[in-house]
Amino acid sequence: MSTSPSYSSYEAAYLFAPSESEAKDMEDIPSYEEAVRHKGSRHIFSSKRFAKGSSISLELNSTANDPDATPHFSEGATLAGRVLLDFKKKLGAKEVTITVRGRATSLISSLHPTQFDTSFLDMTNVLWSSSYDVNSSSPSSSSSPLCPPPVLPFQLSLPTSLSYKGKDTVLPPTYAGKAYIDYVVEVTVKRDFLHSDLSLQAPLRYLPRSRSQPFQLLSLGRAHRSPGPGDPVDPSVWHESIFSIPVRPKGGKVETVLLARVLIPLPLVYSTGSSVPFYIFLSSAPSPDITSSTLSSQNLEIYFAQHCAFSSRPTPSKSAGNHNTPDAAPSDCVEVLAKAKLSRISVDAGEASVAENTIALKGTVDIPRHAVPTFDFPLLSVEYRIHLVPKLSDLQLLHHPPLEVPISVVVN
Repeated sequence: MSTSPSYSSYEAAYLFAPSESEAKDMEDIPSYEEAVRHKGSRHIFSSKRFAKGSSISLELNSTANDPDATPHFSEGATLAGRVLLDFKKKLGAKEVTITVRGRATSLISSLHPTQFDTSFLDMTNVLWSSSYDVNSSSPSSSSSPLCPPPVLPFQLSLPTSLSYKGKDTVLPPTYAGKAYIDYVVEVTVKRDFLHSDLSLQAPLRYLPRSRSQPFQLLSLGRAHRSPGPGDPVDPSVWHESIFSIPVRPKGGKVETVLLARVLIPLPLVYSTGSSVPFYIFLSSAPSPDITSSTLSSQNLEIYFAQHCAFSSRPTPSKSAGNHNTPDAAPSDCVEVLAKAKLSRISVDAGEASVAENTIALKGTVDIPRHAVPTFDFPLLSVEYRIHLVPKLSDLQLLHHPPLEVPISVVVN
């Protein structure tokens, strides 16, 4: 993935977080614990009346809590339901199929937005044919066009893996951002050359489970006592990151360095809906211009950000109608999903010598329920990072070093 944008980009992204309505729609995705407890819902999609009063309806069972929500599926799930056909007349039907498609889409330009998409999943099952009895596997006894039965049950299993351009991978989750991944199920009634085909399409929401069993964060750090600035770090308990922040007192000429020591409980794998706890020790080299009273919890802002990279971006071709010319340059985007709560904690008196120019901070950052799990698909990858953003009113920040800790997000 490419290097991160400047911190002003993070602040701007935070201002353009999803609206309340968008967040509410995304929260329709049930957690897997809820999906296990809930028996699921039956979703009904119906077409408008076609010519001569014909119509198509699709009944689809899923683990979504709300029948009005988008049908929700996980890896290895079976799409089961019924296709209902209401044909007032025999309109030359030849075949009825059900198809599941997966598609990755990229936005090429922000000035003149143009969308280009690539299909990575296309599964079709024939439910009925005028010349072939699908159930009995024998040719139909009649050579004339037949009207399909009014009810066609189906079962269609989603693959647990697939091969894309020679690379073995798994289905990516439904995702929406500057690039997005979506899934649809489509019922098609294919007809003779005298009649146009009839179809009905419905969206699917695919969210793979990251563990076969509900994931429990087995982190010793959560039960560990609050670490102090001078405490040795147990690498089996804490992930430690030390960042150097070059600064100069405003009006001064002497450069110095602030050190931000970040401790996060291991493993760096957290589930959606959970909180990531952390400790930060902010210190400086001995300086008459910088003391512990100069430093405060206001010197840092902590963000939880989602990074996506569309690694196989198509670009417009000079030849009309060709939209599949690959471009090696990835299209990256960053979205801040949450801002951390940060507070100052006291330091033991015995550590006064260590803490002379040091303050101790603790905080938590919440991982939204609607966050998709971390994934790396050949077309699109999504990862998460915790970002430290310096806010120094009395000091001049000389440049913006990357202050980031990667976090893996899973869905139970």
